Amino acid sequence: MKISRGWFAALLLCLIVPPVFGETEKITLYADAAGTDCSVTETVPGLVSVYMFHLGSGDRAMSRFMAPKPTCWTSAVWAGDLVSPDMWYTGNTQTGLTVFYQAPGVACYQAPMSLPTYIGTISYFVVSIGPSCCEYAVLPIPAAASVQAADCNSPFGTLLAIGAGKVTINETEDCPCNPPLAIEETTWGRVKSLYR
Repeated sequence: MKISRGWFAALLLCLIVPPVFGETEKITLYADAAGTDCSVTETVPGLVSVYMFHLGSGDRAMSRFMAPKPTCWTSAVWAGDLVSPDMWYTGNTQTGLTVFYQAPGVACYQAPMSLPTYIGTISYFVVSIGPSCCEYAVLPIPAAASVQAADCNSPFGTLLAIGAGKVTINETEDCPCNPPLAIEETTWGRVKSLYR
């Protein structure tokens, strides 16, 4: 059987380049409860909610991170956090939050949380329209090098390093919250370049 050069190159690429299955695991923020809008827009003074999500795949037991109000968001005052009622937690987003994805008394193996999952909301009272292009990011807690999570199979006390996302407060054309990727930066761009 004769194999064409194009098929051979595609097969070789599949063996060399690991598959890309979407976003890596991370705790991130969104401007909407559906997890689709990365830009928080202040239109009038009042209450603004920022939504926390744990993205990825697989099962997780907990996460540890913080999401303090950025210094550039001068128009907002932190009003509090509201964690999903199915979870329990300690701390807050401003100084360090640990969220357990099972209700108290429920063992991890009985009800692991499948990702992606909604964690809760961070509320701010906006007193005036603030500056444009203010980045609001998830950060590690002060004693950690990265945002952390644990699954049900990890030995007690073992935490996994995961990624962190962000939203943009009052985005403009100069600071889009989802900048377009250059073709050469994507895996598909590398595949297409083989056939030029």
